[in-house]
Amino acid sequence: MKKHIPTIKDVLLEIEHHLNDKETILKTKILLMHSNDINNFGELDLKINQKMQGLEQFRVNFARLLNGEPVQYIISEATFFGNKFYVDERVLIPRPETEELTETIINDIEKEQNQQLTILDVGTGSGVIGLTIKKIKPQINLICTDISKDALDVAMLNADNLGIKAQFYQGDRLVPIITNKLKVDIIAFNMPYIKKNESVAKDVITYEPNQALFLPTEDFLKQFLKDVPLVKKDKITIYLEFGENQKEEIGKTIHDTIKTAKTTFFKDMQGKDRYVRIVYED
Repeated sequence: MKKHIPTIKDVLLEIEHHLNDKETILKTKILLMHSNDINNFGELDLKINQKMQGLEQFRVNFARLLNGEPVQYIISEATFFGNKFYVDERVLIPRPETEELTETIINDIEKEQNQQLTILDVGTGSGVIGLTIKKIKPQINLICTDISKDALDVAMLNADNLGIKAQFYQGDRLVPIITNKLKVDIIAFNMPYIKKNESVAKDVITYEPNQALFLPTEDFLKQFLKDVPLVKKDKITIYLEFGENQKEEIGKTIHDTIKTAKTTFFKDMQGKDRYVRIVYED
């Protein structure tokens, strides 16, 4: 007897019958798209009545999802600024807020007379910030650093997948740039900013690399800013992403460390203070 193969719709309806959680259903749709080689939700709607492909693997993936594993790690993929990036547990999952920071940097670059800038992506992780900027602004020179060799391996894989050339250095914050006597125009740093006593979602702390999440020392940012003069040209612009309710503390650290810096704070799409642009020139 020929085995019955359900449609994508059959599988989805069965899951919706047992689940009432909209977020889990949304993630289930992402798993269905991955199993059936579907690129977006619009295409899923068009192909919803097609026969399900990869049903057994989907069941394995769905069990992982129900166990709390992030969907991006299950499918080894995250979308950022319309591009697909490989991700696994060696790197953080890129957040929508970081897309906003990246867009701000791109918009600022467009206003510069000199488009052949050297951009440094510190703590690059999967490389989403630097590689996205380079893809849109191919004339820039991109340098990516990370303290984690594992993270750098992921960033280099993504650079290869996107056909992007960049320089990669392993090391803490600005150390590899100073060691190699390099100078940069722009620094993007999505630094670890969660404090040890802050509560974090279980799936985040269980699966994502803690080194990239938690602020290692109280003077972490101060030490980074102290090293900035060693890597700057005549002028340098630094972009930082920081945590909720950290604006006042971040602003004080910047002022105390680089007194002549001009700072501009930005809110995210939720209306929360989330980014700062620091312009520092002689």
